Amino acid sequence: MREVRKNENRNQGDNLPIGEVKAEILSHLLSKNSAVPKADLIKHLREKYGIKNPKNIKKHLKDLENDHCIEKIDPLRDGFENKWNITKREHLKNIKYRSKDNDCFKRIKLNRYERSLNIILKQLGYNVDSPNASRFRVELFFSDFFFDMYLEKDIEALNIKAYEISQFDELYDEIRSTPKYIEEDPRIQKYIDEVYNELIENILIPSDIWLASYNKHITDSQIPEIYRNSLQSLLDVEVSKEKFLEILEEQPSILDIGTNGESKEDLHWGILKEMSMMISMRLSQEIMHKVYRNQEIFSNAPLELLDKILKDVEIKMSEELLKKTMEIPGTYSKIVKIQKHQCDVRLGRSGIIFRHCIRADILEGTVSPEEKEFAYEAQKVTIKFVEEKDRDLESAVKDYHKYFTEYFEKCKEKIRIQ
Repeated sequence: MREVRKNENRNQGDNLPIGEVKAEILSHLLSKNSAVPKADLIKHLREKYGIKNPKNIKKHLKDLENDHCIEKIDPLRDGFENKWNITKREHLKNIKYRSKDNDCFKRIKLNRYERSLNIILKQLGYNVDSPNASRFRVELFFSDFFFDMYLEKDIEALNIKAYEISQFDELYDEIRSTPKYIEEDPRIQKYIDEVYNELIENILIPSDIWLASYNKHITDSQIPEIYRNSLQSLLDVEVSKEKFLEILEEQPSILDIGTNGESKEDLHWGILKEMSMMISMRLSQEIMHKVYRNQEIFSNAPLELLDKILKDVEIKMSEELLKKTMEIPGTYSKIVKIQKHQCDVRLGRSGIIFRHCIRADILEGTVSPEEKEFAYEAQKVTIKFVEEKDRDLESAVKDYHKYFTEYFEKCKEKIRIQ
């Protein structure tokens, strides 16, 4: 946090630089792990600047809220005070925007706050405790340009740009060979085709699963027969290959979820379970779409009844897919190979952008010795990970995660991070 000495001789009415108090409010909120009560903010500003009038602070807070730099959290019960917080990428973007025309805001180095780094990670869909996040956090911290890219740009657009850059980057052959999307690798495409054919293609919702859920909820003899008859036509719903590919793209890899001491079997079981749940969810969505497209058939069926049945089907279908995954020879190992490939894809994307940003920092004269040292060390660790992951993916991920987690902790000690 910036050091601004309190002027003990400052009189009420003496002016601080324009934006000074607002910038200090933002710095104070960013330095905390949770929302800050208004009373704590008032106390902090009184101790730092000698501000005694709460109305002035209230105005500053309101201005920042109107500029969408902070958010107010109303109390859960009467008698408790409001709290203030910074939680969204939108807040950080607006703080950055304000810094363009105010020197006090310019002194707020957003990527020197761990809270800012975690906001970016969460907004991009990262588990903040995952191996991928541990490296990404250090990259965000070291390069202002890299931080600004992920603060302001669309993530999918950056992924596409990373692929385009890789086509011209002859210095990193192991990254250049990483496809833009999973289906571009012929070997992985073969595994995807086989898994789809084994698990999904032409597999309808099994009638026993549907009927078990159906009969569980439709037991009242007073319910008209049309409810029972109309629901039977929902059985011909499947997940298309395109949707299956989308699910694989959305599926987290081991780098995204990390390891917490699980066995190899438990780790992959968790990943496969997640995939089965996502497929089942898509099936339920397809069913609902069919319901709405055929309102003349289902107009008499209560929606809450349909909802209960679909939730049951979703759970039971997920269990059925997971069972098939483990029973069909070779399916499990193919999905694991797809997962390993996803590690390569996700690892390569941010790495390409980070190297691009370092070169830009060098050209601008803003690169630090620590940033260059990290880039060099990170490349060595990544090459080692790529070499070892095919032999023992779980151990390679643990070592990778440990290295970048410890590196960030050392940064916090050497370079002041709030």
